[in-house]
Amino acid sequence: MIVFLIKSTLALALFYGMYHFFLSKESIFKFNRFFLLAALVSSFALPIVQLPQFIPSVQVKSSQLWGQWELKQTVDLGEVMANSEVMDWPEKAFPKVETPQREVKPISFSWPLALGAIYFFGLVLFIIRFLIQLNGMRKLVTSNQKIDKDQFTLVLLNDNVLPFTFFKYLFVSKSQYQTSAIEPEILEHELAHIRQRHSWEILFVETLKCVFWFNPLLIIYKKAIQLNHEFLADEQVLRKFENYVSYQYLLVNKVSSLFEHHPISSAFNFHVTKRRLMMMGKVSHPMRLINLKLGSTNFTLFLFFTLTSSKVGNDQGFFISDETEGVEKFEKLLSKGFSEEKPFVLELQKLNLEALRKVYVNLNEEERTQISHFPFFDDRVFHELELLQKEYPRVVTTISYTTPPDKKEIKAEIFDLWLKTKNIELFIDEEQRPFELLNQYDRADFAIFEVRETASKKFLKKPEYAIKLMTHDFYHQKYFETPRTIQRISARYPNSDQAEVFYALRYIMMENGKVSEFIPKNFEASIFHHLRTIDTKELDFDNRRSTMNYVTGEQFSISIFKDNKNQSKVFSFPSVTF
Repeated sequence: MIVFLIKSTLALALFYGMYHFFLSKESIFKFNRFFLLAALVSSFALPIVQLPQFIPSVQVKSSQLWGQWELKQTVDLGEVMANSEVMDWPEKAFPKVETPQREVKPISFSWPLALGAIYFFGLVLFIIRFLIQLNGMRKLVTSNQKIDKDQFTLVLLNDNVLPFTFFKYLFVSKSQYQTSAIEPEILEHELAHIRQRHSWEILFVETLKCVFWFNPLLIIYKKAIQLNHEFLADEQVLRKFENYVSYQYLLVNKVSSLFEHHPISSAFNFHVTKRRLMMMGKVSHPMRLINLKLGSTNFTLFLFFTLTSSKVGNDQGFFISDETEGVEKFEKLLSKGFSEEKPFVLELQKLNLEALRKVYVNLNEEERTQISHFPFFDDRVFHELELLQKEYPRVVTTISYTTPPDKKEIKAEIFDLWLKTKNIELFIDEEQRPFELLNQYDRADFAIFEVRETASKKFLKKPEYAIKLMTHDFYHQKYFETPRTIQRISARYPNSDQAEVFYALRYIMMENGKVSEFIPKNFEASIFHHLRTIDTKELDFDNRRSTMNYVTGEQFSISIFKDNKNQSKVFSFPSVTF
């Protein structure tokens, strides 16, 4: 939604700049009417338009401007191994945990919820305002005398007002009408509003103002459209009466007696008499008008290609690409492969690999950090992956993603014990907090907990503990809203043997604190090749010694399980040169 609003506002501003600095100064009122309406429609349509694949893209990567506020996901070995970590629980404070039966929202402030509430409040307020205005026009029609004419309905008002129109209704002062005090030029001006259906455009802008009430550009557009309506009506009057001086003199006299008009009507006096006088009789060079029309058309095409969310090849949207569309499409395709029984286990035979690849190659670098881990689209790797998939059902391949830890309920007596205990460090949602803050929470506010002894008991000194708590919202955000990461790749064979690669162990921490590459070249392609071609019957299980004699950068390990995992051994396999 934020991307849509930025795009639409940018388009509104650029279109209006084109109109204000070039088109509004020329007497091409019909073309300007079309341009302003097209600008409004295009500004809100372009962000959701996707160009066909055969149209060349002139777009550039959005990450150049928006990378600074996009969330970048990184994976390290510590996070991957977190789920298999064994925790040391103090005997008194760590009862047997159970899955909680209910969840209570934590005490937290949600900006999206607050902004949504503000928007909804403004929407309701502006809709009520608009309905009051429409009801006001309805009352004027129903409570006053009406006279039906051929193309319009005359409404006689008791107040002394200047004529104005709303749809087919022409509102005039009853006393002035009965005494024939209304000049024919003024009536012709208002009838032009009715014939050209100007009220529909005002109603359209007012509707947009209700939905996008926070956008001040719509107020500017409404004024520009109303002013152009006056130019069109003046043009009609001068075409019929052909007396510029008389009509201009009439306008000058009318401007000295300003009357209020309804905000959604087409009123005669629109506080723009000076501009109207300047535009009367203005003649522009035909070639200049042609150039302006061509220029504005080309400008619209430029915005069409640069502000749409299309993707062609590896080109991405200009300024802002619609991230969620590609990311969501990728995740939707990937989700079709997840097991119903095990939602974090991907079954390779269920995937449409070609469709996944087409979506992936159209993602930019920022978007690729937002999708679940599936880095198998290089030509050689993808080829080996397809070959492995075709081996189903002889080889059943699964890809296991990091599984969230089970939620744990905090017993009431344990939570009360924490509140009474001193020398405790408190961490909530991976941030250290003052221990007193725990009093603001209920034990049901937390999804998981961890307690560690940070200092052992000594003479005349009690042990010290650190409590790490995670709220339900943070738990869901950390484990379900962030991209999933691959932990293991497994294959099961007809004899029930199983091969498993611990894919997460891609790097090794050296003694000097530096991270060194632990995997060989062609790692992923070699994995898929060996899982496809391996014959577990030929492996030496009699020799219980491990075969993990690595040559760094040339070999990697595959764990082989036999007899339903009752027997296992780790073997080293070479990197395959293709």
